[in-house]
Amino acid sequence: MNPKLKYLSTGTILGATLIAIVFLTVFAPLQNRPAVFVTVFEENKPSGHVSVQIWRNGELIYSYETDNIIVTIGSTWVKDFLRQGTTGATNATDDIAIGTHGTPVVGDTELQSEQTDSSLQRTSGTVANINATAYNVTKTWTSSISATINATSLHRSPTPNSNNNAVAIASISSVSLLANDQLQVTWKLNVPSG
Repeated sequence: MNPKLKYLSTGTILGATLIAIVFLTVFAPLQNRPAVFVTVFEENKPSGHVSVQIWRNGELIYSYETDNIIVTIGSTWVKDFLRQGTTGATNATDDIAIGTHGTPVVGDTELQSEQTDSSLQRTSGTVANINATAYNVTKTWTSSISATINATSLHRSPTPNSNNNAVAIASISSVSLLANDQLQVTWKLNVPSG
């Protein structure tokens, strides 16, 4: 027997095992937890939700709901309004565009291909307060053409196909419109307190 090798007692082994279990149970899960201020900030960020419906001959044929992203130029516009008042941001955010677009990213400034036909072009919607921190914007178009759309955007300018005034963009499930279809888009925006 090797005289340098010492045997551990049963109590020592149990004690070491107990310490390992406590460490793994209490401290290990904390290594992957985000900081509390990040979680709180993320829960209280401005957000939006979009719903799109299409009626053909009076029958609802398409209904889709999704969240949106707020693009960087939209965030900058909000910051400028808060910092400078109306000198930094003079137009309401109530103009809705539809068209086609790839996956939205924060660097987007408009839809890749915005509908410019007079029956489907960007225009101001009807605004209504939902509660103390949220409002919605709704627009209904009656199409005079056949068109495919897969995206919508919310702007602070009613000028069709104008750039650098998007606030938010959302992808929707691709849908084909026919002449006389009615398309309704509703943007719900929330700037939560907390």
